[in-house]
Amino acid sequence: MIVRAGRFIKKIFKKRFCKPVSVGEYEFAALNQSFWNTENELYADHKRILVYVPGDFITPIIETMLFAKRLSETRQMDVDVLGTDMKYKSVSSVYRSFQIHGLVEREVSPFEKIKIWCQALRIWRTLHFGEDILTLTYDGIPIGEEIYDSILSHNKAQYTIDKIELKNIYDLYLFYKNMHIAKRLFCSQQYGVFIFSDDDYINAPFVKYAAKYGVELYQTSVGRILFHRALKNFTLKYVVQITRHMYQKCCAHVSRETIEQYLAIRFRGEAKADYDRQAFLGKREYSKEELCVLSGIPIETKKKFVVVAAHAFSDRPHSGDIMVYRDYYQWLIETLKILDSVEDVVVFVKEHPSAMLYGEKGSIAHLVRQYGWTQIYTLPEDFHTYSIFKYFDYVVTCKGTIGLEAASFGLPVFTAGQGYYYGFGIDINSTSKDEYRERLQNIKQYKRLPHAIQERAKILLYIMGQITPPYTPSVIPQDRFRANIDQLRSEEYQYTYINKRLTEGKSIKDGYYEYVLDDIIVFDETVGTTYEDLS
Repeated sequence: MIVRAGRFIKKIFKKRFCKPVSVGEYEFAALNQSFWNTENELYADHKRILVYVPGDFITPIIETMLFAKRLSETRQMDVDVLGTDMKYKSVSSVYRSFQIHGLVEREVSPFEKIKIWCQALRIWRTLHFGEDILTLTYDGIPIGEEIYDSILSHNKAQYTIDKIELKNIYDLYLFYKNMHIAKRLFCSQQYGVFIFSDDDYINAPFVKYAAKYGVELYQTSVGRILFHRALKNFTLKYVVQITRHMYQKCCAHVSRETIEQYLAIRFRGEAKADYDRQAFLGKREYSKEELCVLSGIPIETKKKFVVVAAHAFSDRPHSGDIMVYRDYYQWLIETLKILDSVEDVVVFVKEHPSAMLYGEKGSIAHLVRQYGWTQIYTLPEDFHTYSIFKYFDYVVTCKGTIGLEAASFGLPVFTAGQGYYYGFGIDINSTSKDEYRERLQNIKQYKRLPHAIQERAKILLYIMGQITPPYTPSVIPQDRFRANIDQLRSEEYQYTYINKRLTEGKSIKDGYYEYVLDDIIVFDETVGTTYEDLS
């Protein structure tokens, strides 16, 4: 009787919380397993590889598993997969089709749950303001920035954290739960390699504990393989971080003509990646005169034009090394307050191209109206970013790509955080609020960038645009950067495309599997340091 009741409860639980297994998943699992050795535990005496891909998107799963299997073959290490959330348990059949050693569940006992809830409550009671979160550590590991960003991501209408609220206890619980699981996993010393696709938000504990216990860290990102040889303060670099080696390789092998061709394509809105097209595609160029008329500014004005490029507020503000302000929202408010007091400048604020994806569409215009600044204006929604490079004088961004774009046209760029192009002398970077304030107050003293810096910025922009390696898995959608957003998120579209190619005889062990170990990007202690110091 008890057994029957248990089965019934389990059935209801799975129906309520687990996503049904799709036909596409079943078909892929059946097609995929034929490519892999059916012998498990071949390297039972060795440390194993642990793989973690949050969610159930098949494309990153394939890319990550192909790399894991190739590394497994070379290093003679079995592969385990760390399970994801309950609702994604259905993809276990996909993972098992790669003939993995085992699937590690992310579960804690009822007693452990109570213990973690009590810990979360205890920590919550010590927090009062947003700054308090940023100081949090656990087991000697700094975790405050990731918790802060997790709270912002879970509460989309919340752009900054001024005061700690009751609902934040749950955010703390989720994070500390993963810290508990991660510590248990890696302190056992059974894993020598950790391969992951995302370290964002509540996924960060697994990376941090792997680093603490000396596990090798590899990250997969849109086909790129990143080896994190050294972590500063247990923090990963940007996945698009540019290294000295990448820069030198580009200088040696890529012609100036090729770089200029890419830039022309980019600024026309025809770049391969969605996020490289959003600022240009479907937009129109405004002349300086048109913008003045639209904004009520005298056409004959001699004032300097400044654009402040806003970020998506909830898009992980603490990624990278240094963030001068608490978050992107605080940075924007303080920046506009400073510039509003500077004489003989006209300041325009540009909404981030991805604002809609983060539920922040229209937030900038609302903010400017709310504060009633006298010389702060917002750019039109259809404003083509290329217009900035024609007649604006300065660009201000916390650490966005527009800084790199503007520098390639000679515009001085002011930053208050260390972005993926930090260290190459492109931006006027500040490491304190006082330094940042002084520079903005004297913004008109800064001259256009010399030709050498402009050329360096163009090279860096080209490198950033080459986000995929030469050998991508041929079975996955090659238009994944150009397809509409509904297709990209459509499980049916992804599996239909992949399974069709496998059925047609395409091998999942194609060029990518063969060459993936030859194209690993190494992140070490030199990344992000001053370029001149490395020469």
